[in-house]
Amino acid sequence: MRLRARILSATVMVAASGDASARAGDDDKAVRALAMLDQWQIGAARPIVSAIVRDRPDDPVASYLGGYQAFLDGDYGRAEGLLERALGQAREHTPASWRTLQSIVSATADVTRSFAELDGEHFTVRYPRGSEEILAPWVLEALEAARQNIGKDLGFFPDEKIRVEIYRETDDLARVSTLTKKEIEASGTIALCKWNRLMITSPAALVRGYGWMDTLAHEYTHFVVTARSKNTVPIWFHEGIAKYFERRWRGPAGGALPGALEHLLKRASERGHLVTFDEMHPSMAKLPTQEKAALAFAEVFTAVEFLEKSAGPGAITRAIDRMATGTDDRRAVGQVFGAPFSEFERQWKKALLVRKAAAHEGPLESLRFRRRGKKDDDEDVGRLGDKAAERHARLGGMLRARGRIPSALIEYRRALSAAPGHPHVAAKLARLELDLGKPADAIRTIAPALEAMPEASSPNLTMGEALIASGELGKARPFFEAALRQNPFDPAVHCGLERVYGALGDAPRLARTAAACKRLRGG
Repeated sequence: MRLRARILSATVMVAASGDASARAGDDDKAVRALAMLDQWQIGAARPIVSAIVRDRPDDPVASYLGGYQAFLDGDYGRAEGLLERALGQAREHTPASWRTLQSIVSATADVTRSFAELDGEHFTVRYPRGSEEILAPWVLEALEAARQNIGKDLGFFPDEKIRVEIYRETDDLARVSTLTKKEIEASGTIALCKWNRLMITSPAALVRGYGWMDTLAHEYTHFVVTARSKNTVPIWFHEGIAKYFERRWRGPAGGALPGALEHLLKRASERGHLVTFDEMHPSMAKLPTQEKAALAFAEVFTAVEFLEKSAGPGAITRAIDRMATGTDDRRAVGQVFGAPFSEFERQWKKALLVRKAAAHEGPLESLRFRRRGKKDDDEDVGRLGDKAAERHARLGGMLRARGRIPSALIEYRRALSAAPGHPHVAAKLARLELDLGKPADAIRTIAPALEAMPEASSPNLTMGEALIASGELGKARPFFEAALRQNPFDPAVHCGLERVYGALGDAPRLARTAAACKRLRGG
């Protein structure tokens, strides 16, 4: 976002380099249009920019304005041409930020050139041709719900249709953003809200997928906050609001943090190792590790939650509106809280110390990105946190592969005993129990794992299949849908949902999941 904030000063510098540019730089319309584009007031800026581009074809500032507008509109080919013209017209006076944006526009045009598109009422989804097609209708469904629910809570509904782009690999996300691939994978950044659009990495780029539907709602919240605040909210508050509302599309705002995050937050709070708000600037994606980023997100989530609970409903929007009028973020939060920001921060940190952590901690799982030419180790036995558990789980996997199921059951039970509630070990043990025709045993095995990690894909999928095997299709629905929110390229998820939606008479979703089941199974 800060790249856009530098455009105005860069434009003034170019404007001073020649008569034609000086006229544009001194023109209040050009300055006002640039401010509108920076604030994503796209509709208001469009006629002003169009007039400037039409009337001043030889002016680099006018060409830059037109290219910037076209980029925010998603017309990458036109944006590329106008920005090239602006660079040629400015010559030696070209600001570095112009070249940076032109490079990003060219990369974006290249990455998205062959994308397919699905148009909805308030969103347009662009995606690579191929298996990502199965994501598009779910994207529209989740975002329409997010628009309705988050819009109601934050009092803002965008006027124009919002563009959503899905990138197949992290390499592509790096190319179309200011992040490097190393930063993306170190911090676990898989999505952005930038340049008037939502940008996410396909779940196929990760070994077990990720919470991509909640991530869409998270990024949409960023969009709403940016537009409502006129791009004035700092990163710590921005991310806290987005984290607080990311589940709002499917339920109430807020909600409990996973057990592992609660315990990570509690330990950091007790030891005085919290990530400071200043360390979060300019982006969470710049934090050095996924654990550090996870801690930062947990912190800002609880800070926003604390503000809303302490100052009452609407506290978040009141703070946003103060920032939109130019009030500093700390002053704005303090005004809403009813005490100086230092007192807000002191009370929030005090509340962290007495915050009750979940009974089941569960593992703190990092996002695992796929590597070309490298087999993904789905056993994950080196990540259990207990050497005995890892040894028994590894042996259980070997025995299962050789068809020695009773012996594999014994080893997985020993692994689970050494690492109680570990979701992936529990899922593998429950899968064996299910294969042996013991769905009741499988349900008992998987339940504690879901308590520790309610969003994990494999335990939810196994629970759903165990409930189907028990003849309880209606009860299976939320578990399959939870698995879908994490790992939408597992055919078993869609095939299970096909049976569930068929039994429930949900014709639209039945057709969607039946087609995905067939496609992913090579039918």
